Amino acid sequence: MCLTNNKSDVNNFIGRKTKEDFNYPLTFIILGILTKNYFKYNCYSEFTHRDIANKVNDLFENVINIKGWKTKNKEIDLNVRIELYKLREYEVIKFIPLNKKDTYSIKATDRANELLLYINSLFQNGYFLEKFKDNFYRSKIRYKENDTRIEINFTNKNGTLNNEY
Repeated sequence: MCLTNNKSDVNNFIGRKTKEDFNYPLTFIILGILTKNYFKYNCYSEFTHRDIANKVNDLFENVINIKGWKTKNKEIDLNVRIELYKLREYEVIKFIPLNKKDTYSIKATDRANELLLYINSLFQNGYFLEKFKDNFYRSKIRYKENDTRIEINFTNKNGTLNNEY
């Protein structure tokens, strides 16, 4: 009975947080992960929530800041989940159901590219520099007819987002 109550509290917390504005630095990282290797394969890859949360946890734990949870990993996991729900609501990503119950993969849509271009322009104009102070950031933008695509890469002391960049 206690477990159900705790789950309900977490669901209520997630529901409240999804109504807030984007956490742009975290959204930038998530979209960077989801659009990874687009230029190589000319399509977006699918990732599970766990894959995304693990990559954020490994490379960018300094970007996440939620207080009151038991471990840093749980904070990152929760904040990534909240951002994913926000992105789904705006049709920036889509959830693709898998064969297991309540399991899905996450894939970027073309709107993800548009949002990533917007956040990239904010980043280049000096926003978020404090959040990414220990990271090296690069972006590639390709123009093809009426289509503009972006791919980003972060490198820091813990590793790199996209090894094939």
